[in-house]
Amino acid sequence: MSKNFKLACLEKVLKSGHRRSRYRRWEITLTGKSITIRTTNLERMYRGITPSPTSSTKISRKVFSNLDNATKVFKKLIRRKKFAGYS
Repeated sequence: MSKNFKLACLEKVLKSGHRRSRYRRWEITLTGKSITIRTTNLERMYRGITPSPTSSTKISRKVFSNLDNATKVFKKLIRRKKFAGYS
């Protein structure tokens, strides 16, 4: 791994009920000049059990020309997701 490693993990509740809840986990990683985004849908039964994925993880990657552009986009994507209801 490079020295410039940053990670942010946000979650959004899709459906919450008495016995189970479904939510989406969004992880973004900045490594050098590349950004990797992972999105996973999870389901938790009975509120206390470890969440299990309900679908495969979607992964997207993008490489930028310099570190400044990658850092700006990293911060911008986090702001957008927080505005969209992720916490």
